[in-house]
Parts: sequence; structure tokens; C-alpha cells
Amino acid sequence: MKRLLLAGLAICAVAGSSQTQAHHSVNGVYNVEKSAMISGVITEVEWVNPHIHFDMMVRDEKTKKDALWRFECVPVGVARRAGLSKESLMSGGKPVQVRFNPSRNGDLTGYANELMMADGRRILFNGSRQ
Repeated sequence: MKRLLLAGLAICAVAGSSQTQAHHSVNGVYNVEKSAMISGVITEVEWVNPHIHFDMMVRDEKTKKDALWRFECVPVGVARRAGLSKESLMSGGKPVQVRFNPSRNGDLTGYANELMMADGRRILFNGSRQ
């Protein structure tokens, strides 16, 4: 009985730790003290919780090569309350600009704070749009 209880606790600990890994602190993964801006074309939006993710193809002007960047932003509920949808984040193949906090480890990832769309819309990822 004691072994069964210990095995059950071990399983719960492992399951709980994977959930903790999945939902991380923004400050722990991204450098919130730094902000950068890049331009590119949004190629995919993952409209899922706990955070929306989108991919953006960015042309490096020095090397003339494309690089795929991945951004995350607010939860789905926050975006919906602001009147945003998955479709509204897609740029229709037109370039957009994103202001973001870069990854602490140097990956091509960031936490998006703002999108400037080709049609002039400005999406602030604090739950509002202008």
C-alpha cells in the first residue's frame, strides 16, 4: 500500500512539473528590459491557450536570407475581449512590424507587445487595439 501511494505521488509530481514547464513566466524566458522591432510577414497563427503564438518570416537585410521568427502574446480570452480574432492577426501576405521583448537565450523568439499592420491598424497586446 505504501509503495502504491509513493508511486501515485511520483506520477502526480511528474505530471505537475510538465504543466509548470508548459506555462512559464514571461520574465523568465524573455528579456523584458529590452525591446526590439522587426518587419516581416505573418505565416501562421496558433490561437490557443495559455498564449497565442504566431510565426513571422523575416528577411535579414545583411544576408538577404529569410528567417522564421516565433512570437507569443496574450491569452485567447484577452484577445477576444479586445475584439481580435485569428484572422485579424493574419496580414494577408503583407509585411507587418512587431515590437517585442527578445528571448533571453538568443533564439529567434520573442514576446510580442505590439503589431503595426500594413493597413495602419495598431494592435497592442495588452488587450486593446487602435
